[in-house]
Amino acid sequence: MTFSHNDTGSETSVHEAEEVSGWQVAIVITGIAITLPAFLVGVEIMSALGTARGVAAIFTGGLILTILSLVIMRVAARERKTTYQLLDAAFGQYGSRVASLIIFVTLLGWFGVTASLFGQALVTSLNDILAVQLPQ
Repeated sequence: MTFSHNDTGSETSVHEAEEVSGWQVAIVITGIAITLPAFLVGVEIMSALGTARGVAAIFTGGLILTILSLVIMRVAARERKTTYQLLDAAFGQYGSRVASLIIFVTLLGWFGVTASLFGQALVTSLNDILAVQLPQ
Protein backbone atom coordinates (compact mmCIF):
# COMPACT_ATOMS: atom_id res chain seq x y z
CA MET A 1 0.00 0.00 0.00
CA THR A 2 1.35 3.43 -0.85
CA PHE A 3 0.53 6.67 0.88
CA SER A 4 0.47 10.13 -0.53
CA HIS A 5 2.48 12.84 1.18
CA ASN A 6 -0.59 13.99 3.12
CA ASP A 7 -1.99 10.53 3.98
CA THR A 8 0.38 8.69 6.30
CA GLY A 9 -2.44 6.68 7.83
CA SER A 10 -1.68 8.11 11.25
CA GLU A 11 -4.94 10.01 11.51
CA THR A 12 -7.29 7.58 9.79
CA SER A 13 -8.84 4.32 10.91
CA VAL A 14 -6.99 1.12 10.17
CA HIS A 15 -8.32 -0.32 6.90
CA GLU A 16 -9.79 -3.80 7.09
CA ALA A 17 -7.17 -5.16 4.65
CA GLU A 18 -4.39 -4.00 7.01
CA GLU A 19 -5.79 -5.59 10.15
CA VAL A 20 -4.04 -8.50 11.87
CA SER A 21 -5.49 -10.94 14.33
CA GLY A 22 -5.22 -10.38 18.06
CA TRP A 23 -3.24 -13.62 18.30
CA GLN A 24 -0.52 -12.20 16.04
CA VAL A 25 -0.30 -9.08 18.19
CA ALA A 26 -0.22 -11.19 21.37
CA ILE A 27 2.61 -13.34 20.03
CA VAL A 28 4.69 -10.29 19.11
CA ILE A 29 4.11 -8.62 22.48
CA THR A 30 4.92 -11.84 24.31
CA GLY A 31 8.09 -12.30 22.32
CA ILE A 32 9.28 -8.74 22.88
CA ALA A 33 8.18 -7.72 26.34
CA ILE A 34 7.50 -10.87 28.34
CA THR A 35 10.61 -12.99 27.94
CA LEU A 36 13.43 -13.86 30.30
CA PRO A 37 13.22 -10.54 32.24
CA ALA A 38 9.64 -11.39 33.21
CA PHE A 39 10.81 -14.70 34.64
CA LEU A 40 13.47 -12.87 36.62
CA VAL A 41 10.88 -10.48 38.01
CA GLY A 42 8.84 -13.51 39.05
CA VAL A 43 11.87 -14.98 40.81
CA GLU A 44 12.45 -11.70 42.65
CA ILE A 45 8.82 -11.53 43.74
CA MET A 46 8.82 -15.14 44.91
CA SER A 47 12.05 -14.74 46.85
CA ALA A 48 10.85 -11.51 48.49
CA LEU A 49 7.32 -12.63 49.39
CA GLY A 50 7.61 -16.39 49.64
CA THR A 51 5.76 -18.93 47.57
CA ALA A 52 2.14 -18.42 48.68
CA ARG A 53 2.20 -14.61 48.79
CA GLY A 54 4.35 -14.45 45.65
CA VAL A 55 1.94 -16.59 43.64
CA ALA A 56 -0.98 -14.50 44.93
CA ALA A 57 0.79 -11.26 43.98
CA ILE A 58 1.70 -12.52 40.51
CA PHE A 59 -1.84 -13.78 39.79
CA THR A 60 -3.41 -10.59 41.15
CA GLY A 61 -1.16 -8.43 38.96
CA GLY A 62 -1.88 -10.66 35.98
CA LEU A 63 -5.62 -10.41 36.57
CA ILE A 64 -5.48 -6.61 36.76
CA LEU A 65 -3.42 -6.43 33.55
CA THR A 66 -5.78 -8.86 31.81
CA ILE A 67 -8.86 -6.81 32.67
CA LEU A 68 -7.23 -3.56 31.55
CA SER A 69 -5.96 -5.18 28.35
CA LEU A 70 -9.38 -6.59 27.49
CA VAL A 71 -11.01 -3.18 27.87
CA ILE A 72 -8.33 -1.47 25.79
CA MET A 73 -8.42 -4.17 23.09
CA ARG A 74 -12.20 -3.87 22.87
CA VAL A 75 -12.00 -0.11 22.38
CA ALA A 76 -9.19 -0.44 19.81
CA ALA A 77 -11.04 -3.12 17.84
CA ARG A 78 -14.33 -1.20 17.86
CA GLU A 79 -12.77 2.13 16.91
CA ARG A 80 -10.19 0.61 14.52
CA LYS A 81 -7.48 2.87 15.88
CA THR A 82 -3.84 2.26 16.69
CA THR A 83 -2.38 2.56 20.18
CA TYR A 84 -1.05 6.01 19.40
CA GLN A 85 -4.35 7.24 18.02
CA LEU A 86 -6.10 6.04 21.18
CA LEU A 87 -3.47 7.73 23.35
CA ASP A 88 -3.97 10.96 21.43
CA ALA A 89 -7.74 10.78 21.86
CA ALA A 90 -7.48 9.98 25.57
CA PHE A 91 -4.65 12.29 26.65
CA GLY A 92 -4.43 14.93 23.94
CA GLN A 93 -1.41 15.77 21.80
CA TYR A 94 1.08 16.43 24.62
CA GLY A 95 -0.22 13.79 27.01
CA SER A 96 0.01 11.14 24.32
CA ARG A 97 3.64 12.09 23.76
CA VAL A 98 4.37 11.56 27.45
CA ALA A 99 2.57 8.19 27.40
CA SER A 100 4.45 7.19 24.23
CA LEU A 101 7.72 8.18 25.88
CA ILE A 102 6.88 5.99 28.88
CA ILE A 103 6.10 3.06 26.58
CA PHE A 104 9.34 3.67 24.66
CA VAL A 105 11.51 3.82 27.78
CA THR A 106 9.86 0.72 29.24
CA LEU A 107 10.40 -1.34 26.10
CA LEU A 108 13.95 -0.03 25.75
CA GLY A 109 14.62 -1.05 29.35
CA TRP A 110 13.25 -4.55 28.76
CA PHE A 111 15.43 -4.82 25.66
CA GLY A 112 18.47 -3.77 27.69
CA VAL A 113 17.78 -6.36 30.39
CA THR A 114 17.26 -9.08 27.78
CA ALA A 115 20.47 -8.12 25.94
CA SER A 116 22.39 -8.10 29.24
CA LEU A 117 21.11 -11.55 30.19
CA PHE A 118 21.97 -12.88 26.74
CA GLY A 119 25.47 -11.43 27.04
CA GLN A 120 25.98 -13.05 30.44
CA ALA A 121 24.78 -16.41 29.13
CA LEU A 122 27.01 -16.11 26.06
CA VAL A 123 30.09 -15.26 28.14
CA THR A 124 29.46 -18.20 30.45
CA SER A 125 28.86 -20.56 27.52
CA LEU A 126 31.98 -19.48 25.65
CA ASN A 127 34.03 -19.86 28.82
CA ASP A 128 32.65 -23.35 29.54
CA ILE A 129 32.78 -24.66 25.98
CA LEU A 130 35.82 -22.95 24.42
CA ALA A 131 37.65 -21.69 27.51
CA VAL A 132 37.43 -18.15 26.08
CA GLN A 133 37.36 -15.35 28.66
CA LEU A 134 35.35 -12.33 27.54
CA PRO A 135 34.11 -9.38 29.58
CA GLN A 136 30.38 -9.26 30.18
